[in-house]
Amino acid sequence: MASHPQLRASWQQKLDNQQASGLSITAWCVQQDIRPQTFYYWRKRLALSTPAAPMPPWVALTPTREADSRLILRVGQVAIEVMDGFAPHLLAEVLTVLESRC
Repeated sequence: MASHPQLRASWQQKLDNQQASGLSITAWCVQQDIRPQTFYYWRKRLALSTPAAPMPPWVALTPTREADSRLILRVGQVAIEVMDGFAPHLLAEVLTVLESRC
């Protein structure tokens, strides 16, 4: 019988193989003669024991005041440009909509 680290490595390889196969989990498990419940058990077990990716460090921003002060927020392909004199309630509404969709 395989040792614990070998068993974990074996299942990680199986999880990787399934993902690379392009098949659904059920179809891949049938093809590999593995019970889907066993697959899901190991996926959860390995996910819980894998340390999360480190968060990127915060970057300090030093605001500058110019005649044309503006702020551009970019998230993926979405960009929001906030100019001097903006309506705070409108920005709050836009952020609420974006938050509900992300």
